[in-house]
Amino acid sequence: FSTPASLMRPRAPKEGKRILLERIKPVWKHLNFSKKVTCRNISRCKKRLLMTIFGIAGCTALVFTGFGLRESIQSIVGKQYDEIQKYDMQAGLPDGSDEERRTQLDEFLDGQSTVEDHRYFLQKSLDVITDEGMKSAYLLVPEDLEGLDRFITLRDRKSQEAETLSDDGIIVTEKLCSMLGIEVGDTIQLKDADNQVWECTVSGITENYVQHYLYMSPALYQKLSGSVPEMNTVLGQLSDTSEEAEDALSSALIAQDLVSSVSFNTSIRQNFSDMISAMDIVVVVLILSAAALAFIVLFSLTTINIDERRRELATLKVLGFYDRETSMYIYRENGILTVLGVLFGLLFGAVLLAYIITTVEVDMVMFDRTVGWTTYVLATVMTIFFSLLVNLLMNRVIRKIDMVESMKSVE
Repeated sequence: FSTPASLMRPRAPKEGKRILLERIKPVWKHLNFSKKVTCRNISRCKKRLLMTIFGIAGCTALVFTGFGLRESIQSIVGKQYDEIQKYDMQAGLPDGSDEERRTQLDEFLDGQSTVEDHRYFLQKSLDVITDEGMKSAYLLVPEDLEGLDRFITLRDRKSQEAETLSDDGIIVTEKLCSMLGIEVGDTIQLKDADNQVWECTVSGITENYVQHYLYMSPALYQKLSGSVPEMNTVLGQLSDTSEEAEDALSSALIAQDLVSSVSFNTSIRQNFSDMISAMDIVVVVLILSAAALAFIVLFSLTTINIDERRRELATLKVLGFYDRETSMYIYRENGILTVLGVLFGLLFGAVLLAYIITTVEVDMVMFDRTVGWTTYVLATVMTIFFSLLVNLLMNRVIRKIDMVESMKSVE
């Protein structure tokens, strides 16, 4: 039976046990006394160890997701309109345009100092039909395959190897393939506005982030449709993409009745920039949530840790430990657990980001699947900063531990 006096005493701390690291003799014998004590203290309380690691991992994952989501959206603007669709202007030709009108348009564009080059394409909307369903996409047929890479880059996203447009098959954009379960070598059906259905083989899958596109050679189009492709779109590259220069070019084209419509990639880029600015709010919310999580977890667990080991810390002070050495007795454990939490958090954050990206995407847009090293660095640095901030706040608590009162508090 227990006596009333023994019941009033605080519970004795857990006994220290041999840990796995002690069995690794070459490592253990090179550790000093403080580091050996730190390793044993960490493994002595398994619940605090798991709570700290999971809390820090959650903080790191939230920060990683916030910065990663912003980078995934921000990077598609440059990739789509600088690397893939390298043209600056797209103009639609009036219905029934003949060679004379095209000659006039060529002469006009060649005479403009702001227009560096231009090419003609057939662009039309088609329905892509597979066993997985049906989706709409734009078919692009160049007038000539030579020089196509100057306006549109066809490449594999992962390997960055170029995709070659041939007369045996079409090239389909990646997001459309993932939605309809299309792979290289599959046969798909294409249905146009006149309900004509064509069957063709997929010869390649190309990187693309905005809209769905199909790329077909003129010879294959003529073989499937039975007619020569009629070019209805002109793509142009500009040396001056300022608003004034684009407005002047657009007004001149419309005034001379050379084209039916004109659009510029500059306005599209601006729309994406506005969307990215809105994403900054989401990033701030995630970072504040991560900071709150790290603060609550570390502050609470460190406070409990100090309260439970108050007599132990007071004993260290009596033995001659300076305030800095006493603080490091606790902070060294927090530091090790923070590093472990960051490592697990980066792994969890990568999984969480991949899930969010594939969940929030709309049908017409594919976010970038790759995350740069800066996101990993920012998530790590910010989590460590939150941890150091908590340690700094708790430093006063450790300094105020009274040696005499702590030693006699049990009695």
